[in-house]
Formats: sequence, structure tokens, C-alpha cells
Amino acid sequence: MSLFIMRCKIILLVTLLFAVTFSTNVDASLQNLDERRVLIVYANQDDNAMANVHMIQATMSGLFEQVDFIHVEQLEQAHLNEAHIVVAYAKTDGKVSGRAIDLLSNYSKELLVIGEFAKFLPQFDEWEFIGDVSVRSIGNQPLDFEKVVREIQIDEKTEVLLKGIQYEKSYPIIMKKGQVSYINFTNLLGEERYIFSYFLFDLLQIDKPETHDAYIRLEDISPVTNPELLQQAGDYLLDRGIPVYLAVIPVYVNNETGNMMMLRDMPKLRAVIDNLVERGAYIIAHGYTHTYRYTETGEGFEFWDSELNQPITTMNPQDETTPLKKENQFSSIDAYNAYLAPYQSIETQYTNEKLTSSIHSLIELGYSPIAFEAPHYTMSANGYNVASNYFSSVFGQIQLSDKNWGVMNSPLFISKPTRLNGMVLYPETVGFVDSSVSDPISDIEENIAQVSKVPGSMIGGFYHPYLGIDYLKEMVALFEAVPNLQWLDVKNTPIEVRTDKVSVTVENGEIMTHSSLSYKDDLRLIAKERPLEIVLWLIVILTTIFVGIFTLNIFLLRIRYRKRLFEERS
Repeated sequence: MSLFIMRCKIILLVTLLFAVTFSTNVDASLQNLDERRVLIVYANQDDNAMANVHMIQATMSGLFEQVDFIHVEQLEQAHLNEAHIVVAYAKTDGKVSGRAIDLLSNYSKELLVIGEFAKFLPQFDEWEFIGDVSVRSIGNQPLDFEKVVREIQIDEKTEVLLKGIQYEKSYPIIMKKGQVSYINFTNLLGEERYIFSYFLFDLLQIDKPETHDAYIRLEDISPVTNPELLQQAGDYLLDRGIPVYLAVIPVYVNNETGNMMMLRDMPKLRAVIDNLVERGAYIIAHGYTHTYRYTETGEGFEFWDSELNQPITTMNPQDETTPLKKENQFSSIDAYNAYLAPYQSIETQYTNEKLTSSIHSLIELGYSPIAFEAPHYTMSANGYNVASNYFSSVFGQIQLSDKNWGVMNSPLFISKPTRLNGMVLYPETVGFVDSSVSDPISDIEENIAQVSKVPGSMIGGFYHPYLGIDYLKEMVALFEAVPNLQWLDVKNTPIEVRTDKVSVTVENGEIMTHSSLSYKDDLRLIAKERPLEIVLWLIVILTTIFVGIFTLNIFLLRIRYRKRLFEERS
């Protein structure tokens, strides 16, 4: 009897493990969003402040159906009437008109204030803002770097939900008083994003999800990828029931010669990808060449000029480029936008051609891409607008600035950031295995510990197959140790990839591809990928034609010569 009970326990344990490990995601994060309308009102318009505004919007769009933002001086009563929740954000003191203050002062629904905005509103008149202080930890969590917060003397009716610690002294960080909440920091791009995301549920009375969606992306699959190592990594994940996402680059550029290598010319690698796709792997379009200038594929930037740290301004990366002028060099924002317009037109054309080539190259190989990942996550707002014409989904992080590619981040939830113009973001939140450091897996372990504390957060990361599978096994073990983790499977999500000649959609759990690409399109693609080869073939064809004409001419001359000899003998 005891043996029977023991076997039942083992069966039950195995069943539970399989339920956690092999369950799939139905994209519940975007199907069960809070219906309340959120309005973000911001006071500062500098680049860093706007990056934070975009981060707030991106985070909240993973929890609410509609999240809009507006500058405080454009605020009207009609905006407040439509909003169920207002988030007021100011990074610095700045100036806010009395009209705007009056509008917000009379707002009677949920009000979440972040940063310096509290100093403008009468809801906080009973508080005393003393000055700036630094804290070394928030709650029980030590910080990587000291954070500057306000020292605030609050009234007795305010509840302190979280404190910051500096030595033995504590300072209120998150507070709530009725329908008014306050967050005592201005930067949400660093460690603060974990705190912000976690406390949104309590501050705004949101139901807490019990599960974490997760994915591991196999990164930078290009014509020089080792087929055997890719096969090992893909098989290891698929054998464990983990959906495989392959970020594929169809063309490799040699950074020394500029010569191109095509995925279509790599039969062993293609056989591996074919096998993984047949077993259920998904293809992500990871650019066309993953490079702009002659930098190595996988290392270069394709949709951002990394040398000048600005958007793409030339169709040909070898053309001379000049730094774009700054906004403060113009008399008005309209004049600045007029100056940028022709450059944005070039960027639009460049991005259209690159994305079309990427999608068509993959389709020609029999691979239907289901999403986009910008190389190095870099792309301007205009670039994202163009990409949204082709893709409904993006994997990775998002660039939050049009002036500095280094200002990038990701919300912790599957979301629809305004910056992506309607595309759904499946965020990379825990990083990758970095073999250049002494403990390649430690950063991922720390990140997973942080992210998994936030209800409903996505555990998203990527892995380079050239590292072998030992580190991959450790990475998977860390993921699977997260309670209630479920692997993302996009066959259960609405996706669409399209060009003027291709469409990829999900219908009844199956990826459906419709293509009207012709042999002419294939020839154009080959001409673009291998122009030197086309030139050589043209030389061969022309040479053959001339040799044929010469041979025919000799043949005709011989006939005429024989005919004349015959006539003379006669």
C-alpha cells in the first residue's frame, strides 16, 4: 500500500512539473487588460524626461487597455473627464501654468504623481519638501548605485508603502493617501523600474497575475553560424518542450572586404534550420544584414548610424554623412522638423528596402517570420513607424530616444508602447549569457530574481548558440526555477507580417503564409545580394553571345567561300 501511495505521489509530482514546464502562453497579458483609461501628464520635454515618459507609458500599456500621454500645457478638462487614472510626471521643477494646476487640483479620481510634480499640486500642501538625499537601499533591496530622492515630511494620514534607507535613517519612497499616490523618484530606466512595476498593482488596485510568460531567443543566426551548435541548442530546447525562437539574419557582410555571404548558399545550416522549423521553431526577422557600414554582421547597427549616433541619413552607407543639427540651433520646432524632413524621407526609404529584403529573403528560403527584432535594439521613432507597416510584433528592447541609441530599455510586461506605433512588444528583461565575464550566468540569475518579483512580468532573454549548450542548460534551469512560469508560444497569439507581396498570419493555431513573389523578384533579390556575381554572369553571357556571333560569322564565311569555289570550278 505504501508503495502504491509513493507511486501516486511521484506521478502527481511529474504531472505538476510538466504542467509548469510545458504549458503555453495565450498572451493573456494583452487579453485581460484593465479597461480604465490612463492619461500621463508630463511637465518636462527634454530627451531624458521624454525617455522616462515613454517608459511609463510602455509599462502601463502592459496593464491597461488605453494609455495616452500629453504635455501639461496642452491639458484640457475634456482629457481629465475621459481618464479614470491620471499619472503626473515631472523630472525637474520646471514651470507649470496656474490653469493646468487648477485642472489637476480638481481631479477627483485616481491620481499617481511621480517626481517633482507633487510640488505643484495642492493635494500635497500638507507635506514639506526638505531637500535631496541619497539612499543605498529601497525596502530590503540593496541598490547597485545610490539613488537621489526627496526628503519629505508627510502628514499623519499618508500611508508609507516603501522606504529608502541611508545608514540608519529612512525616507518615504512610495506613499498613498486615499486616491492620491506618490512615487519619490524621477528615473524609471534603472533599478527603479522594478519598484514602479511592482507597486502599480497596489497603488491602482490591479489584480495580480499568478504566472510569468517566458522565452529564450537563439540570437544572431547568420550564414556563418555553426550548424552543429545551432542544432544542439535548438534540439535541447525543443526536447524539453520549450518553444524555439530563431533570430535570423539572411546576409552576412565581411567587415574587411564588404563581400556578402548568403544563407541560401549554406546548405548544411539551412538543413538545420529546416529541421528546427519542422519541429516547431519560429523565425524572427533580425534585419537583413545586421550592419550599416562595413562592420561585422551581428556586431554592427543596421537601422542606426552608430558612428554619428543619429538616425540613418544615407541610402548608401559608404556615402559621406554629416552630423545632424541640434534642435537648439533652430528658431522653432517647426523649422527643426522641416530641416529633418528630407533626412527622415531617406531613412523611411532605407528602412522600407531593408525590411522588405529581410522578409522576402526569408520567405524565398521557406521561412515565415512571425516578428521583428531590430539589430542591437536600435531604431528611431520614424523607423518604428515604418516597421509597424510590416510587423505586428517586436522582440527585445526599445530605443527610447532619437538622439542617443544608448537610451534603451524595456517594460517588464508584454505591452503596446506608443513608440512602436501599435506593435506588440515581447520584452527582453533578463539579458543574455556573457562569456566575456568571469561568471557568465550570474547577471541573468540576478535579473531573474528581480523580474520574477513583479506579478505577471515576462522572463525574456536570449542566447548565442556558438557558446554550446552547457550555459544554455544553466540558463534554462534558472528559468524553470521561477514559480508558475509558462513558455510563450506565439501560435496562440494574433500575429501578422506583411509586405506588398507577402503575408504571414496565424489561423487556428497554424502559421499561414501567402506569397506572390515571382522569379523576377527572386532575380532582383539575387542582384541585390550578389551584384558581383550578376556582373560576372553578364560578362559570361555577353562573351558567349559574342563567341556565338563570331562562330556563326566564320561558319557563314566558309559557306560563302565554298560556294564561290564551286562557282569558279563550274
